[in-house]
This record gives sequence, structure tokens and C-alpha cells, in this order.
Amino acid sequence: LAMAGAGWKERAERALEEGMASDLAQIYFNDPVDADALGIPEYHVVIKKPMDLGTCKAKLMRGEYTGVNQLLADVQLVWSNCRLFNTPGSDVVDACESVEKTFKALWRRYDLVQGGPDPLGQEQVGDGGAKEKE
Repeated sequence: LAMAGAGWKERAERALEEGMASDLAQIYFNDPVDADALGIPEYHVVIKKPMDLGTCKAKLMRGEYTGVNQLLADVQLVWSNCRLFNTPGSDVVDACESVEKTFKALWRRYDLVQGGPDPLGQEQVGDGGAKEKE
């Protein structure tokens, strides 16, 4: 059982590293949103639980996730925060769609999800917001 537990973390780390290597992930999603630098002070009013891929990876490495679903939920939070804050069709939401698609493929390739083609819920349509980053 312990081996199985270690196994998912190893696979998850590889999936995260692969997904985080893309240009779009590096531009928008690997680091926390710096609301001050971006001039979006309202970010932390709108987004109650900020999350980014780098923080997900750090939590994984520190052993804060007891199961793969906690990691998947945090990564999903990156995408839902992005859609909540930013306008549909904006560069950052387009980037979000692309990087999220990559991650969904990686979760399947590394056997981190069970079941159908969209294990983390229905495709969502963004619902308005402001400008920049996740």
C-alpha cells in the first residue's frame, strides 16, 4: 500500500513538471498572481483562495496532499480562479483553456484520474471578470 501511495506522488510530480514547462504555464500559471505588480488590487477581493501551479508542486513536495484528488482540486482551482477573474476570450483565459487541456491529458497519461474523458467536471464557460492572470 505504501508503494502505491509513493507511486502517485512520483507520477504527479512528473505530470506537474511536464505541464509547467510550457510557455503559457510559465507566463501565467506557475507563480502566484502579484496583484500589486499587475495593478489589480481587486484580485484578492474577487479571488478568495489564490492558487498557482508552483504552489501545487511545493505542497506536493512537502507532502501536504494525502491523496491525488487534493492535488487535482488545487490545480482545478487555478483554472476556476482564472475564469472567475478574467474576461472570456481574453489572452489569459485562452491560455487557461490550453494549459488546462494539457494537464487533463497529463493526468490521464500518468494514470492519476479514473474514468471518463473529463474527470474533473463539465467544461465550464467563463463568467466575466477583469484583466490578467489566474
